[in-house]
Amino acid sequence: MSAFAPRRAAVESVTGPLTSLVFDVEIVAPMPRVFAALTESALLTRWFCDRAASEARVVEYALESSGEGTALAVRHSFPSRPEYEATAAKYGSAWPRALARLEALLATTSDREQGT
Repeated sequence: MSAFAPRRAAVESVTGPLTSLVFDVEIVAPMPRVFAALTESALLTRWFCDRAASEARVVEYALESSGEGTALAVRHSFPSRPEYEATAAKYGSAWPRALARLEALLATTSDREQGT
């Protein structure tokens, strides 16, 4: 598997007044480690941003065991209004970089180093 190989990265409309960015990636790490990296503040700061808290209202994650690792689907939703277009575009280019950092983190840390 490559460092980051999205199967899909697109803006799509969903039911209701939302637009969602959708990314799918295969990560060579067990599901519990991926889940911890997505939900624990200390780990979020190592791949996502300098200060982080898990906020499930805006970003949805779906995890599934997949061969040697975990299939991760990320859906980041925004109101479908013109004032959110620039923000959606910004995150549309930022998520692939963040997911590449997530995969790199999980490839270089053990369960013990990660605290899981």
